[in-house]
Amino acid sequence: ERDVRRDTASPGRWLLGYAALVALVAFQIFALYIAVPSAEQQIPYVDKFVHIAMFATPAAVAAAMRLRWFVGALVLHAIVSEPLQAALTTNRMVDFWDMVADLLGIVMGVAAVRQWRNDRPRPESGADG
Repeated sequence: ERDVRRDTASPGRWLLGYAALVALVAFQIFALYIAVPSAEQQIPYVDKFVHIAMFATPAAVAAAMRLRWFVGALVLHAIVSEPLQAALTTNRMVDFWDMVADLLGIVMGVAAVRQWRNDRPRPESGADG
């Protein structure tokens, strides 16, 4: 069954959504593989909140666009990103809790969109009861 809402969305909205996803993934790649982490944290565990946000935001955009394949790709990236960081960089090591934060972010992003959809008023069906 086709999703009529996807078919009726303006091309500009889809373009904006895809552009947002590209920008968010580019930021993920920069933050996870290129940026050099600071040695000291002013706020304990702040990096975990950054990981949550880095994965929740694109997951929410993908869920809003109904791109399940993209959410699946985010899950895969969350799982492999820690070993990849250790393999591809000289200043990072595998942190299991970063992966947990990444996956939690994905769950939170998708759940937020589902909750938003459930809270929206439904259009009248037109049938008199």
